[in-house]
Amino acid sequence: MGLKALSIADIERRNGRAYWNDHNLLRCNYRQLKAEESDIADELKDFIRPLPENVQTFALNLHQRYADMGLTCTLSILDDTSFSYAVLTERSKGLSARDKYQKRIWAFSNSMRNGYSLFVRSKKTDKYADVIKDFSQDLQVKIAEGYGCYRKFGRERCQMDCQGIRLPLDDSILAFADDIETWLDNEMPSSLKK
Repeated sequence: MGLKALSIADIERRNGRAYWNDHNLLRCNYRQLKAEESDIADELKDFIRPLPENVQTFALNLHQRYADMGLTCTLSILDDTSFSYAVLTERSKGLSARDKYQKRIWAFSNSMRNGYSLFVRSKKTDKYADVIKDFSQDLQVKIAEGYGCYRKFGRERCQMDCQGIRLPLDDSILAFADDIETWLDNEMPSSLKK
């Protein structure tokens, strides 16, 4: 009976773009049945619940830091589940979740392919190359590799590298947590920096 209710609600709440249906109730997200908007921080807490406690704390601190700086966090469920962080103007707040996702600076994501990850779409690294030199060696290598569509470079299958630089969201990320914060701070628009 519950699946039938979710199926009916899914059909009724579809919003035009069937291919990018961000309100897919068949994923059994009970929050979609609520009339009012859910608190994004509560949804993030549920999302990261399977992670180690110290990684959960790291993720929640990042969320709060950049929400306080003015980034908008948007939950999107496409091929993966993502909490993406973007700078949105008043004009762009009416965009679909998919369009907001395209504007992201960074995101928490969970997918069958990559598991829990932090993706960063860095675009300004040339402006703070001197700061990157102080990062841990592993992070410097990841940033230097960059990201992009590797199918264009002759690979047969999509490697999902267009999402950004991927860092697994596990205990290993804590080794350079401070460097990640500095990195994300430098990717912020100057008008939002602390």
